[in-house]
Amino acid sequence: MKLKTIFVMCKKCGARIQIKLPRNIEFPEHSDLYWVVHAHGDLDSDAHALIIEVDRNLNVRNTRVSDEFYLTYDV
Repeated sequence: MKLKTIFVMCKKCGARIQIKLPRNIEFPEHSDLYWVVHAHGDLDSDAHALIIEVDRNLNVRNTRVSDEFYLTYDV
């Protein structure tokens, strides 16, 4: 599987994040953007999720931080 590495800056903590995405992502027919969510930070105090929008060439078009972040496990 061929991968493309993207780099984004988190608007909340300033971290530079590297993410490897598969080049063969299947986009929905009705959209030219694909959303990727990356959770990071300390789970005990400051975990947050970065929402990254990429276009069909896997170029970053926008980033934002989620308003809330909850990590749950189904048992």
